[in-house]
Amino acid sequence: MKKCMTLKILAVLLAAGTLSGCIGKNGDLKSGQETFSVVKNNRMQVKEEGIFYIDGYTERMMFYDFGLGEAIPICDRPNCGHNDSGCGAYFSQGYMSGMGCYRDKLYYYDNMDPKIPFYQCEKSGGGRKRIASLNGDKAYGSLSVSLPMFFVEDTVCFGLTETRFLTEPVTKEDGTVKSEECFFMIGKLNLEDGSFEIVKDREAYDPYEEGFEISDYADGRIFYSKRQYAKTRDSSAKNEIRAFDIKTGTDETFFEGKEEMGYLGSIRDEHKVFYVEKGHVYAVDAETKDTEIVFEKEAEEGKELDWLMGDGTIFVCSFPKGTGTAKGETFFSYDVNAKKERRIEKEEYSYAPFLAATKDWYVASTELGMVCISKEAYTKKEWDKAQVIGFF
Repeated sequence: MKKCMTLKILAVLLAAGTLSGCIGKNGDLKSGQETFSVVKNNRMQVKEEGIFYIDGYTERMMFYDFGLGEAIPICDRPNCGHNDSGCGAYFSQGYMSGMGCYRDKLYYYDNMDPKIPFYQCEKSGGGRKRIASLNGDKAYGSLSVSLPMFFVEDTVCFGLTETRFLTEPVTKEDGTVKSEECFFMIGKLNLEDGSFEIVKDREAYDPYEEGFEISDYADGRIFYSKRQYAKTRDSSAKNEIRAFDIKTGTDETFFEGKEEMGYLGSIRDEHKVFYVEKGHVYAVDAETKDTEIVFEKEAEEGKELDWLMGDGTIFVCSFPKGTGTAKGETFFSYDVNAKKERRIEKEEYSYAPFLAATKDWYVASTELGMVCISKEAYTKKEWDKAQVIGFF
């Protein structure tokens, strides 16, 4: 009975347009359309009404409704039990891919297909069609899309990794054997006509010595890091944060440092990005690159600090060296706009919006999996009202 009711509720929501339209901090309004949205690197897209995601365990495309407190398979097939591959929400090995809702359509790609097809369908799951094949002509070797991906105006942008196996392995100076070469790129897909282009040229790297990771989008730029791993115990890793302008093609180093440096996040409305290094939080103007220290905190003897950011607030967890945040003992927050630091409870840290914040909801990752809580309940510290979505 509950499953039938769920399907009826989904039909009503789709008919009413509930699963669309509201933008909040995920984007702006332009002629009634979204102009920006992001799919996180955990296959999750948070909207005002709920969360679109791919469940890697059930291999289903899902929508979690904040109001209902329930996860709903995105399937338009009548009387479907959602328990086999005939389900409209079924996505084989979907944990390798990503999905997002933008301008009332669902978009997703299949990393397991060598051609990397990109699909579009209705929010109900029906009307599925392929709009592009990112590697249709097999111009690249083994190609894969990496999250996050950013919907910007009429396009969607994402990172790409190409792997080519060498015909003859190469022995390096340290005696290790190199059997493959990898390339990092940034691609842009036009959602209107399906045209695809590489906007950031291929950059070769050794996956055993270096790595790339996209962090954020702000002011027309995609921020990503290039990390050089420490080669010996006595050496330090190097971290370089770059900003790639998707319109001009300009690729510049925004800031660089040692292993301790990390990107925290951005406040899009204020055109600022933030990073932390050795207990200092820096705010960088995304246009002028002017930099200032906005917050400082040193770790106590025998302790380490973990730094995260969400909804304009920086959160800090202090824990014994060699353990982790699960062993956190003291917690702090710093409101960037109010310029106010305060000590907070463990629950305030656990349910803080590290993953996403909408106008009314926070989404966090906890030991129980993904959790959402209304801002009102968070402010009132009504932790029993947190909704556990689980792992996916």
